[in-house]
Amino acid sequence: MSTYTLPRLAGSALVAGSVLTVIGFALTDLQNGTPTPATVKSPAYLGGSLLIYAGAVLVLFGLPGLIARQFDRSPVLTLAGTVGFALVTIVDSISSTFANITLFPMLIDNPATRAAATGSPPAILGAFYIVGAVAGLAGAVTLGISLLRARVFPRWTAIVLFVAAAAFPFGGALENLPPILAGIVMFGIGARLVTGRPAADRYPVPAPAAT
Repeated sequence: MSTYTLPRLAGSALVAGSVLTVIGFALTDLQNGTPTPATVKSPAYLGGSLLIYAGAVLVLFGLPGLIARQFDRSPVLTLAGTVGFALVTIVDSISSTFANITLFPMLIDNPATRAAATGSPPAILGAFYIVGAVAGLAGAVTLGISLLRARVFPRWTAIVLFVAAAAFPFGGALENLPPILAGIVMFGIGARLVTGRPAADRYPVPAPAAT
């Protein structure tokens, strides 16, 4: 397998994963409001959650391609930003979505557990979500700065990440905006990995001096 095949595979994973997550969050966004048995069992909610879960897994597989492509130009920021992005993806797009698909419908369908499902999460889960929120905010800002410094991927990807970070603290109608914007960014990065030239072409080896 050539050194150019791996970035293309990573880029393909980012492109496919970002498309699935953006569609998934757009579908689940239609169900905003107080959860009810009807909404959590609707095709849009369940289908959107499945798309988010599958897309997030693909994005995680593709993130090493981002690191490998620009690590030499901005190692610390690239690694820190990608780790933060990966952590919020695991917390919000994988763990929470898995619970929404498997546990949440059962809890909300039972009158005895419905209040627990629609109310505030337990303290331990609240701390878990706070960690994910902090990682997402810090990861988006740090990764955006690394994209600007490295100048390997399009500049607009960093700008969109900053917008996503600015919208991150807001809930309600803007709850799904940050992951949708992050998905657009990952699509742009993945597309560049798929269509970009190999590293050997971007950084040609100098010709040996004449003797």
